[in-house]
Amino acid sequence: MFKKKEDNPLKGLHGQELIDAINKPAYRVATKEEMIAAQHRIDELNRKYARQEEIKNKIGYFLKPIFFTPLAFFFHFITFISRLAGAVSCIAMLYGLYCGYKAFTAWRAGETFTANVKTAVILIALPFIAYGIAEISERIWRYFEDNKY
Repeated sequence: MFKKKEDNPLKGLHGQELIDAINKPAYRVATKEEMIAAQHRIDELNRKYARQEEIKNKIGYFLKPIFFTPLAFFFHFITFISRLAGAVSCIAMLYGLYCGYKAFTAWRAGETFTANVKTAVILIALPFIAYGIAEISERIWRYFEDNKY
C-alpha cells in the first residue's frame, strides 16, 4: 500500500567511499553567476567600509586637537601643582617625623597620642601621594601631548 521512499544518499556505498561520504562537508559548488554576484557584494561592502573609515578618520583628525589640547594643558598643570605640593610637603615631612616621635613616646608612656599620629601620618604620606599623582598625570599629559595631531 505505502511504498517506502529510498532517498538515502549513502545507500550502495561501501568501505572508503562510505567513510568519505560521511565525512564530506555539506557544501555545493557555486555557479559562475553566483560567484560574480558574491564578488560584487563583497566589493560593495568593502567600498562602504572604506567610506565609513574615511569619515571616521576625518572626524577624528578634526576633533582630536580640539579635545586633546585642553586636556594636555590641564594635566600639565596638575603635574606642576602636584610636584610643587610634593616639594613643600617634603619639608613638612620633617615635622611629621617629629610628631611621629612624640606619638611614639606618648604611647610608650601610656598617654593619649591620636592627634600626633594623625598629623604624622598625613605629613609623612603626603609627599609620596603627591609624587604618585604627579607621575600619573605626567603620563596622561604626555599621551595627550603626543597624540593630539
